[in-house]
Amino acid sequence: MTITNSAITGSSTQILYGLTGGTVGSAITILNAINTAGQSAVTVQNASAVTNSTGSLVLTFIVLN
Repeated sequence: MTITNSAITGSSTQILYGLTGGTVGSAITILNAINTAGQSAVTVQNASAVTNSTGSLVLTFIVLN
């Protein structure tokens, strides 16, 4: 998913992410976040090979410039 925010000035911008939700037994994690001017591309994955996640996920963030 892509986060758009004018406070993200480039690849060195620090952003604190939080991720909640998902299905019990799943292992939802933020795999990476790649920042460019004005946006951050966030990749989320389910690391559980057994349990699918059917619940809603909530991604929160704050830009720490």
